[in-house]
Amino acid sequence: ERFALLVSLHGAGDTDATYMNMWKGHGEKKRWIILAPKSRGPSWTPYCMVRIGQLVQELKAKYPVDAGKLYIHGYSNGGNTALLLASVNPGLFAAAACIHGFPSKAIAGRPEGQALKGTRVFACAGGKDPCFPLERVKETCTALEGIGVNVKLHERPEAAHSYPFDLQDQIIAFFNQAEAGEKKAQEAKK
Repeated sequence: ERFALLVSLHGAGDTDATYMNMWKGHGEKKRWIILAPKSRGPSWTPYCMVRIGQLVQELKAKYPVDAGKLYIHGYSNGGNTALLLASVNPGLFAAAACIHGFPSKAIAGRPEGQALKGTRVFACAGGKDPCFPLERVKETCTALEGIGVNVKLHERPEAAHSYPFDLQDQIIAFFNQAEAGEKKAQEAKK
């Protein structure tokens, strides 16, 4: 049996325990491996990004991880970092979820944006989020879609900058759709 691997990154000032607890039940039920690391400081740094990549490789070497079921998820600063990790590791992650965080639309014109073409991206933004305003996230999603990135935006018009725990099932369904798409692609190659 091969397992899915989910990397879940906390927001600035939050803790790894919050995200491990958030995904633990699903991980046990669906037999996913959950990696919820803690940043080295209050937010994610380049060192952290390198270390996360190393941890993913270590888990892949130690456990039977299904390469088509690698997912990355993050909230706020962790969401930005999740997308950056997906972009600097093209093809590693089947899907990425960026919750109430998103880089500038300028990413679409840089190599990082181009590298996201093979990764399905789920974005969630709130209409009252002062940190990552909904309009800015929409602009970035539109720019990424314009270069061929598969982006799904979930708008929460009344939401401020807070984690939407009620969307957990929707995020899981999004990851499962990435898995189904990978299976179809593999069958088509046969």
